[in-house]
Parts: sequence; C-alpha cells; structure tokens
Amino acid sequence: MSSTGAKKGATGLARRSNQQLGPITAALLIQAATHTTQAAIDDEKRQLIAKYEKKLQKKAESEGVSVDQLVERMKQQQRQTTTSAPQAAAAASSPGSSNAKESPASRKSSGPLKKPLDEIVKVDLLTNESQEKISEIWNMYFGSKADTICGVMGAKVYMQLFERGKQYPTFVLPYPRDEGYELFVLQFYGDQVYFTTLLEFQTFKENAPPLLVLSHYNEFFESKGIVLMKGDCADAKRLNASEARTLVYLLQMYYATGGQKKFKLVEEFHNNPTTFDYKALISETESLSLGS
Repeated sequence: MSSTGAKKGATGLARRSNQQLGPITAALLIQAATHTTQAAIDDEKRQLIAKYEKKLQKKAESEGVSVDQLVERMKQQQRQTTTSAPQAAAAASSPGSSNAKESPASRKSSGPLKKPLDEIVKVDLLTNESQEKISEIWNMYFGSKADTICGVMGAKVYMQLFERGKQYPTFVLPYPRDEGYELFVLQFYGDQVYFTTLLEFQTFKENAPPLLVLSHYNEFFESKGIVLMKGDCADAKRLNASEARTLVYLLQMYYATGGQKKFKLVEEFHNNPTTFDYKALISETESLSLGS
C-alpha cells in the first residue's frame, strides 16, 4: 500500500488532534521550546531556517513580508501564547480531562486517515492463523514498501502506550541529524499517532501536515494478544521509512518500554513546560542506539 491515503484528505495535524487534546495547543510546545538555552535555540533556529528556507520563503512571499519579518512574527506569536501554556498543561493533565481508561475495541476505527484492516488484508483468513504466522504475513506484506513501515506489538505494550498517550497526548522527539537534532512533534489521536516537525507545527499551526501517520489495528488483541501497526510516510523525500522507524522506536521508548526515567520526561513536558529540560531529553536520546 502506498502513502496516497495519508496524503488525501489531510486536514492538518493540530486541527485533528485538538478534537482530543482540548486545552493542549501549540502554546504548550512553544512554551517549552522557548525555555531551551538561548544558544541552543539560536543554533536550532539557524539549522531549521536553512532546512526549510524554500518553504519559509514561499510563505513569506504569500504574506508580502521578508523571511526575517516572518520569523520575527512567529517569535512574537510565541511570546503572546507562552502565558497561557502552564494553564493549558495543567488543564490537560487534570482528572477531568478525559484520562479515563478505555477498552482497545473503542479505538478500533478512529482517525480520518486510517484504512480499515479488512481493506488491507483478509481478516477472516488470518483469524485461524497463529500469532507468529500473522506477524510473519503482516511484516512480509509491508516490509518491501518504500513509503510504509510496519510492526507487531504485544497487547501489554500497546495498552501501556495508549493509556499514557491518552493522558499525555503531545510530546517532542529529537531526531539525530548530521548537524544536530531536528525536533518532531507527536500527537495521539484515537489509535493513531501523527508526527510533524516542530518548525512546521509552529509555522502552519492547524495546517501543519503530518509527515508520518501511525495506525494500530487491535482486531487480534483479545484472541492472539497482538496489535498490528502500519505507518504511512506522506513524503518519503522529507521523512523516509528508515527515519520513520527511528521515530516510532523513540515513541515506544519514551511512552512504554524505555523505563521510568524516559517516561518522566513526558510527564515533565506536560506538568512543567516552563522548566522542561531539553538537555535531559537530548541526553536520554543519545543513550539509545539510533540509526540515522
């Protein structure tokens, strides 16, 4: 399957996620980002502006301003929104913010970019297969596709991932590049996870397109104890399958399998955005074996 389905009808990362996130907005991300050390901010700004120079130039031209003026406008918008970020984080993590546990079945068909499992494989034929055989068939089917990634996870890991994702639906992941790290924003939506760059999230807000849409299928959750995963890369030139696998690995490490120290950073990002320690995030990421 190609990534065409991930491109068609994309209404924007933040707009979809706001249906679930409620008070969580770009302000939380901007608030955290603006409290990185100034040297790191300036360095990242230079790297990202260079990387997205054409896109920024196009947006600046459409608004009749220079790139410098556009960047300055973004900085002003960040300063205007930072005052509301602590309240937004507190509201998102409060007991009344839909943190109640839900059954896997209730997430079966969520997400506008998710193709039903029975349109991908013959579910009735897989029902009689073993856990190992289903995993083999699934990975074999998607393993050779350049713009798609796949995987199979145990029910326990899936439950922990999405229970925590419901409580803390937004986070940033540092992806290693030759010149440093590029920050990606992830947002949970039902049984999907959307990824885009922090720069695009800040620049285009609700119109920021997802570069990776990660979908989970739990039809075999109860009978086989496994959940199927498929990720569609919207633009393989900007985020290829290998890079997408690294982001998914980081997602699972910080939300489920990497231990309490890594998950504590997710909690800190939501609970104390003004003092979030990006150096600790980078350090934890550097402790992992990542293929860039």
